[in-house]
Amino acid sequence: MSAKPAAERPIPQHLVVDFDAFRPAEPGSDPYLVLQKLQQGPEIVWTPHNGGHWIATQGQTVKAIIEDPDRFSSSSILIATLWYRPSTIRHSMGRFASL
Repeated sequence: MSAKPAAERPIPQHLVVDFDAFRPAEPGSDPYLVLQKLQQGPEIVWTPHNGGHWIATQGQTVKAIIEDPDRFSSSSILIATLWYRPSTIRHSMGRFASL
């Protein structure tokens, strides 16, 4: 019996955060405190906001992702509009794939 693809596995609850990149903090509060709290947790977390996505919270994790295009593709990018309606675009990285 083979394991389910990663996209079909449930996300562990300790990795799920209530974080909206377009509204990281309540108006009048300090958004940097929210970001600091994210950095003190797991090195990668999931948020259901804006269509759901992973967030790398540590610099070394971001670097590892950028340096591993075989496992971490950017062939499909989620772009949220001004009205917070995410739309997906697909593109070919071409000459930029190895950067």
